Amino acid sequence: MPLRLVLVLALCVLGAIPVVAAMAASPDPGSGSQPNQSTASADPGKGPGHGMGWGMGGFGGFGFGGGGKGDAGGFDGGVGRGGITITAIDGDKVSLATQDGWSRTVTVTADTAITKGGKTIKVTDLAVNDEIVLREKRNTDGTYTITAITVRTPKAGGKVSAVTSTTVTVTAPDGTKTDITVNGSTTYLVGKDAGTKSDVVVGSRIVADGTKAGSTFTATQIVIEPSVAGGEVTAKTNSTITVKGRNGKPVTIHVGSGTTYRIFGKDPSTLADIAVGDTVIASGTLRSDGSLDATQVGGGKFSWGNHAKPQAPASSATPG
Repeated sequence: MPLRLVLVLALCVLGAIPVVAAMAASPDPGSGSQPNQSTASADPGKGPGHGMGWGMGGFGGFGFGGGGKGDAGGFDGGVGRGGITITAIDGDKVSLATQDGWSRTVTVTADTAITKGGKTIKVTDLAVNDEIVLREKRNTDGTYTITAITVRTPKAGGKVSAVTSTTVTVTAPDGTKTDITVNGSTTYLVGKDAGTKSDVVVGSRIVADGTKAGSTFTATQIVIEPSVAGGEVTAKTNSTITVKGRNGKPVTIHVGSGTTYRIFGKDPSTLADIAVGDTVIASGTLRSDGSLDATQVGGGKFSWGNHAKPQAPASSATPG
């Protein structure tokens, strides 16, 4: 079987070919006009959100696609317009403008979801000069209803290199380190699911929303990007799958009642459908020892024909 076809089959097994509808809305340049958006927006909190998608490069395409809670189907001033800024607030009427002269006044209703730093706020918490992203849906009469407003906040993120009781240090791809202050008000998400500070471990990757005072960044919300690990299965118990990582070292994948399986040729799938010699990839939460608590495991037994078997990912591979 050609390698490309094997990889496509693996992606289908894992449900890793997401169909994403890009619903960009470009506001009409005319003052007070509606955005030219023909597709109705999704419900708040169910869209691509932080846009966290990841894949296993070592497998040439194996991966899971996904997103966390956040914005979808909204617009942010359109390409080249810059951000949308609140210029005035009068009760439930919020006036907006962009740097190139576009302006519009929107009505906020009880059904409008308003968030800032990952937390729900009220219209009275909005302020002039706040930069926002808004989401709307087109009504049958051609008008638009504002379904969500998100106030932009400072962000920080990267690969976690140190964790203390009050700080999380992350390293950006360019090597820059940032200390993120956390406190009792900081909330945590693992992908789109609720998490805790214990889910932030060295080696994981995070994105934080928060506030900045001088050089101090304080997180209001931290999103932990789900980690991935995989390779050829070398051993299996009723609670673990051991695979050979790209560096040849064993990687432990912990499984349990909350783990779901997508094994090629098996529907539905269970842990019993995984055998030594199979190739698997798992998504979940990284432990401090480099092992993985899996929420999803996919893979199976594939015939590579005359092609070289792809290398397994590193033991603590995380979204890039």
